[in-house]
Amino acid sequence: MDYDTKNSPRLEAIRQDLSKHFKHLFWDTSAEKVSLPAIVERVLIYGTMDDVRYIYRKIPLKDFKEIYLILRNKKRPNLAKRTIAFWDNQLGIKDSPYYVLGE
Repeated sequence: MDYDTKNSPRLEAIRQDLSKHFKHLFWDTSAEKVSLPAIVERVLIYGTMDDVRYIYRKIPLKDFKEIYLILRNKKRPNLAKRTIAFWDNQLGIKDSPYYVLGE
């Protein structure tokens, strides 16, 4: 999926809403200019559980999972191993070295 949200009015609306809601996580740049994956990454790294619940409610699960996989599969991911382990288990990503839930 293309996460250039300018080509998707639905994703662009979500990105704009999230950038306004999470301005406090972008102390080093303007939140209005960042991509949807960048917003999700900041929330997963620096956000509270309430922040995570907020994006989990706003972004459809299919899109959230695709964005998460983009972040997780970077050559050098910024996400901590425990964050990756949590979301791999939460999203049922069974090919993960961190997947521990039973079938």
